[in-house]
Amino acid sequence: MTKGGETQTVGSMSLALRLTLFIGMWLAVALILTGLVLSALFAANARNNFRDLLQAHALNIIAVINVGDDGQLNGLPDLGDPRFRQPLSGWYWAVSKANSSDVLLLRSPNLPDTFLETAPVAAPPFDDRFSRSYRMDVAGIGMIRRLENQLYFGEGDELYQVLVAGNVADVSEAIFEFNSRLIAAFTVLAIISSIASWFIVRLGLRPLNRTTTALAALREGRSETVEGPFPAEVAPLTKELNALLDANASVLERARTQVGNLAHALKTPLAVLKNEAEASKAPEMQLVSQQVEAMTNQIGTYLERANIAAQRGVINSRTPVGPLVERIVSVMGKLFPDTNFTVTNEAPQALFRGEEQDLEEVLGNLLENAARFADRLVEISVSPHHKDNGQIILSVEDDGPGMTDDEMSEATARGKRFDELSAGSGLGLSIVRDIALEYRGSLSLSRSTNGGLRAAVFLPSAGVTKPPETSHSKKAG
Repeated sequence: MTKGGETQTVGSMSLALRLTLFIGMWLAVALILTGLVLSALFAANARNNFRDLLQAHALNIIAVINVGDDGQLNGLPDLGDPRFRQPLSGWYWAVSKANSSDVLLLRSPNLPDTFLETAPVAAPPFDDRFSRSYRMDVAGIGMIRRLENQLYFGEGDELYQVLVAGNVADVSEAIFEFNSRLIAAFTVLAIISSIASWFIVRLGLRPLNRTTTALAALREGRSETVEGPFPAEVAPLTKELNALLDANASVLERARTQVGNLAHALKTPLAVLKNEAEASKAPEMQLVSQQVEAMTNQIGTYLERANIAAQRGVINSRTPVGPLVERIVSVMGKLFPDTNFTVTNEAPQALFRGEEQDLEEVLGNLLENAARFADRLVEISVSPHHKDNGQIILSVEDDGPGMTDDEMSEATARGKRFDELSAGSGLGLSIVRDIALEYRGSLSLSRSTNGGLRAAVFLPSAGVTKPPETSHSKKAG
């Protein structure tokens, strides 16, 4: 993956997940370093205690041994440790003359009188206190540590050597057991800390959820500004958003006013031209009158588009779709008494995110166009967009002659004026298309199952007034 791709992936990651991962990585590093330090400290302390234990045993042996009148060593040290009685335990002690350490004068019960390993060549020399300690590998036992002390007993001039040995494996086992417990404890601590950090992050980011809710309320028209109690870190963002909304509204209002002023400024000269052309009997004046009428219509159309664009900027407008459909169908039923209007509403509680007059314009033009060309039937349906929860679909079908595929393709082409098509059908559909585009929706034309034209308009939804009920149909005649 490229560097840019990696940046995009990290940037799109959830903020809560990102913070939790950062905390988790820091926690893992902290626990690992802490574990290593604790393990090293315990190991050093265990080895020091091991050496101190050997020294304590040596002092106990020295304390109970003395030289008898016959010059022989007397005393039987009892160190109270059963390991000094177990064969091949790696724990033993022995007393010998310094110049003949292989001849044991006194020994631990588990040490044969004919067995004593000689010190390795690499063993360190005795220090100024006549003591030394070293490790050596013994067959059948493993690694041991030996402590040797040389001293004089009594008033004699014979130098003796007191040797105490301990099995290093006991220290290694203690260190391994400590490390195992440390890993288990830190693993549990890491799991608990990760879960706790996740909840802490979610709790800390809750104000952002309130910001999202406030923006949703703004988009759906339930609020005109981003309102709510926000922390100091989020408050500047909401303040700037509200300032942006105010500035946008001011710009739209100024633009709407300027377009209106321009349209009204042009209407007066055009009206004068039209009156003069109609008053004149010259044939060429008829052409002038027609062009003036076309210009007047164009000005009206673009003024209407400007009004729609300005109204779309008012994003807090919400219009119930169901009642408006029923009202317009009722009016159309009176205007076209020979046409049978049927309504199928799969989203009776749907809200249109826009102005009520724009939705009236869309429905009125679609129904009037369908009724003009229908034989006897016009079907209206309202449904949610299953692929886009942010849209609703208004569909009008008739059983009239319809349009060919080429005509529908040409009609939906961007920039095509519908009034260039057959008379009576173009202007209404043109207005519908313009309104849909201004609301970032679309108009789709297709063949109806009834044989005529099916016009489907996709418009933005502002949610529902309450949980949707089951679909119902209404008939208007």
